Amino acid sequence: MAFLEVKNLKKSFSKTDALKGISFSLEKGRTLAVIGPSGNGKTTLLRCLNFLEIPNAGTIKLGGKVVFNGSKKLKREDTLWVRDMFGLVFQSFNLFPEYTVLKNVTLALEIVEKRRKKQGKSSLLETASVQDEAKSVLKKLGLESKLESYPCELSGGEKQRVAIARALVLKPSVLCFDEPTSALDPNLTREVVKLIKEIKTKFNITMLIVTHEMKFANRVADDVMFVYDGKALEFGETNEIFERPKTQKLIEFLNINDD
Repeated sequence: MAFLEVKNLKKSFSKTDALKGISFSLEKGRTLAVIGPSGNGKTTLLRCLNFLEIPNAGTIKLGGKVVFNGSKKLKREDTLWVRDMFGLVFQSFNLFPEYTVLKNVTLALEIVEKRRKKQGKSSLLETASVQDEAKSVLKKLGLESKLESYPCELSGGEKQRVAIARALVLKPSVLCFDEPTSALDPNLTREVVKLIKEIKTKFNITMLIVTHEMKFANRVADDVMFVYDGKALEFGETNEIFERPKTQKLIEFLNINDD
């Protein structure tokens, strides 16, 4: 059984249909790269999974459980609950400049823990404290020496690791990235490739990555989905998609982005 199942997901903004019935499934522990031209629905898909945007129709199942059904109106606590399960690492990182690395990571966990307690839901923590959990995740990401540093004192790669730690500390079922290599030079891109592989090894988490970098997608993804005009035109294992594209649109896209 697929771990993540998305069926006929639709999203419209005014008179513009951003998603036109996207369907796909992803096995637990696999990494999916979502590729396609800009403005064709990739980031909207991420935002719908994380409930920063509420889809107009479709279903989302996670671990066999329906977490979104377009026919049912969502309460605010439902959207926050789903958002906890789909960790999103923003392209701009969105770190708080006035807080240390440790505080940037513990703050999100503190807020979620208070909300879960108020709602009568179980804690995300087993025996560790908020501080210990954050330190453990930061250590796995190689930031144990940067706990008291501020964002302005970090490199671009270190800031990205903090943003990832902030998402991972909430123990999401799926970790989503929006263009993690955007505007990075080749050296930093290689660092991100290494980081994604580290996360997969150390956290064994299912990941969904929106990217325009074909070499990056080829290096980190188990599966690739090609999104065009709000639809999933092709889905398959990475080698299959890059070596044997079936649609003319994907062939054209790969030729344009063949660098």
